[in-house]
Amino acid sequence: MPTQRPVSNHHNIRNAPLRKSLNLEATMSLPNATDATDLFGIANTTDVTDPYGTAKVSGFYGPGTWSSWYLALVASAMRIYTKPHARLDPNTWLFVVGTNWAAMDLLRILAQTVWKDDGKMDAQDIGRVSAAIMLAFWGNVYALAQVLVLAVATRDPEPRQRLLTHLAGFVLPTVALNCFVFSLEWVEKEPRLGGHALDAFPILYFGGEELRWVFLVGLIAFVFVMAVGLFAMLLNLVYVGFVYPELREWKRVANVRPLYYGFVIAFFLVVCFSLMFMFGRVAKHFSRLFILIFSPVFLIATFVYSVAFLVAVLIVMPLWYFVRLVLTGFKAWSNAAYFMPLAPQLLTEWDQAFGLFLGVSLLFGFEVYPAVVRYKNDRRMFEVNINRRMANARGRRGLIDESSSGDQDVDPDDLGEDEEPNDLFRFARMVRFRTSH
Repeated sequence: MPTQRPVSNHHNIRNAPLRKSLNLEATMSLPNATDATDLFGIANTTDVTDPYGTAKVSGFYGPGTWSSWYLALVASAMRIYTKPHARLDPNTWLFVVGTNWAAMDLLRILAQTVWKDDGKMDAQDIGRVSAAIMLAFWGNVYALAQVLVLAVATRDPEPRQRLLTHLAGFVLPTVALNCFVFSLEWVEKEPRLGGHALDAFPILYFGGEELRWVFLVGLIAFVFVMAVGLFAMLLNLVYVGFVYPELREWKRVANVRPLYYGFVIAFFLVVCFSLMFMFGRVAKHFSRLFILIFSPVFLIATFVYSVAFLVAVLIVMPLWYFVRLVLTGFKAWSNAAYFMPLAPQLLTEWDQAFGLFLGVSLLFGFEVYPAVVRYKNDRRMFEVNINRRMANARGRRGLIDESSSGDQDVDPDDLGEDEEPNDLFRFARMVRFRTSH
């Protein structure tokens, strides 16, 4: 078995097994080809160094496929500014399909474990659940960011296909994340899933356990907000598509009114879901009258917190994550399970290398290379246009000089189509008249 470095003990002892599981990939060396029974430094799934089933996480969440999915996300965001109306958009499709595949995996794992009669989940499934939540959550976050950019962008016509693609991609991940939130149990004021405390889930681990509650509450709040946006957009689509199809020909502002009604209905539905969530979680500690009185405060706080959480995960967290990696010499990778591939595989493995190759090929083949070609063509056309205009200007100056000398009249037929012959001819005649008198 490959030798592992000792794990730091500067946090509580209760999460020591989690740190060993998270540091598994970072601390192991390349396995020997002859040691087929210990491929990832784990002899079997019951080994004490892997208490949460990190070795059982699918290669779909490995570093190569995860990087390919993230490169597709970057390319999809680039397409908003380069070709938002393009019908062939493989990077956006790959990003949406990857997010929905993780959502289906999350629903499948919940159905196999938490939703059984006993409601218990094996500890070896914690890594699988965390990986699926991570990819589905981040996919919805960045898809929502693209939808917001497309909604406020002033383009005519609007990129309807991109909006519909992201809208269709919203449904399954939002449903899966809501199923995860409503599957939580609260035992002694501590959230649990399938009988296991969420402290043991790598999805809530980011550079230290003291931040796990920030991400947990933010995740729950953001799931509610995604449900609001999903219902609002779906109702707006139904309203414009079936009730008043003539609104399709109007300006973008025409869609604000049905979107407003859709948002109101969706807000009412989410209020009902939120009240159900509150009653189920805090009914044992507070009276129902108290919950009803303070439910508006809870809803307002939920939306405010979710907006702040969205800004944090889109801007603050990636910057902090990158700074930590640089300052630690890229040794803090295993301390950021909230935003990293969870499968303990290496990029040198064939399936992960292929996933990374696919993402890089799509990025450069459909975004970078066409953008470079368009830039060169635009540059060449710009130079040709400038040279043509300069040649026309020199020709006009020569005609004016000839007309001002009085040697010959200026014939409008001698001027090009882009030289404004009437104005130039009158100016030349005026110059010749003044010089001759």
